[in-house]
Amino acid sequence: MLKKSSMRFCYISIFVALVVLFLIIYNQEETLDTLLPEIYELPMTVTASELEEKGFINLTKPQQKPVDAVVMFFSKENAPRKKLLKTFTETEKGLVLRIFEHNDSNKLVSMYTYYVVEQFAENNGVTFKRYCDNVKNTDGTIEVWLRAAVADGSYPQYPDHLLYRYLG
Repeated sequence: MLKKSSMRFCYISIFVALVVLFLIIYNQEETLDTLLPEIYELPMTVTASELEEKGFINLTKPQQKPVDAVVMFFSKENAPRKKLLKTFTETEKGLVLRIFEHNDSNKLVSMYTYYVVEQFAENNGVTFKRYCDNVKNTDGTIEVWLRAAVADGSYPQYPDHLLYRYLG
């Protein structure tokens, strides 16, 4: 029969093992650093359906309703937050990827842009507030805007960003 000190040691060991296991699983969430190599390896001929298979959301055309993943990502009440939101649009110059990342240190969302055909990345410090503004148009569609923001509270040197539209 085990002594009380041995039983305590067993319980503590099991507890520590469970905490370590939890931390390993929790830290496996995709981050921008883990996603960038995958993005840089995309061929110029990648298709929209291939990007959707990789978890990107196509925001090219007006959506039928608000996009749940976008709503959850930018929700004020959403906690814990997903770290990344992966989107793309189809333009006349090809596919444009936009990855949004929560920045816990300054409470803003950073946008990283990658132009697939040009194989060009842009991360110029563009940051937005952690929520969206919905603006109703006269045609009945609703535009979802990200409002530019900077951590120090000064006036941003870049415009707001139209994220997508949906039918109202």
